[in-house]
Amino acid sequence: MNQGTSGKPTVIVFVAVIFILGGMAGQYLWKRRVPAVAGTIYYPGGAFPFGPNKKATNLGPFYIDETEVSNAEFARYCRTQKVSDDACQAAEHAPPDLPVVNVSVEQARAFARSVGKRLPTALEWERAARGVDAMLYPWGPAEDASYANVSDNPTLKEHVLLPVHSYKKHPHYQMAGNVWEMLEPVGGETQIRGGSYLTPLAEAITYKYRVIPATYAARDVGFRCAKSFP
Repeated sequence: MNQGTSGKPTVIVFVAVIFILGGMAGQYLWKRRVPAVAGTIYYPGGAFPFGPNKKATNLGPFYIDETEVSNAEFARYCRTQKVSDDACQAAEHAPPDLPVVNVSVEQARAFARSVGKRLPTALEWERAARGVDAMLYPWGPAEDASYANVSDNPTLKEHVLLPVHSYKKHPHYQMAGNVWEMLEPVGGETQIRGGSYLTPLAEAITYKYRVIPATYAARDVGFRCAKSFP
């Protein structure tokens, strides 16, 4: 009879250890979980090839919007924050699904702060557009203007702004063409990237950029937002 019960303490200890380890693993995974942020794509960070020389560059985790900020989103911000300026008036009366344009970098930053975000850095924007494979365009190496809303797209009858959800995701919408996208200023310098509907595909190469004055606003310049990982 003693032989039949001698293994019970061992089994109990074994089950207890498994239970404790399972609980510890669950707590670890809970702490390491990635909170979902609606309308964004999460990037875990790490090294990626940056710039024309494909320099291996480390970057921390972040989120970046799937789309450019739309007129509807900007007009909602203007109403809730009680902001009234030319950009707000234009957004209120423009087609709601088009990207907001004719905004300055400070207006873009104010919008981003109001939704708990900010403008992307150059590293974040290029990581999202380029991936980890040094892609020339968000979709890969193909120099095919029909993939984007650019001035040399042969499939377009007219060259105008298109809704923020236009074209296929790679994995974002329109990081090439439609509107130039403003980045977070560094040392007083504000970059715009991605080209626009008024520029040829060559301007949308993932590592290319232009520099604009702080007060600059134009009909083909908009933005998307980013968010740091908690």
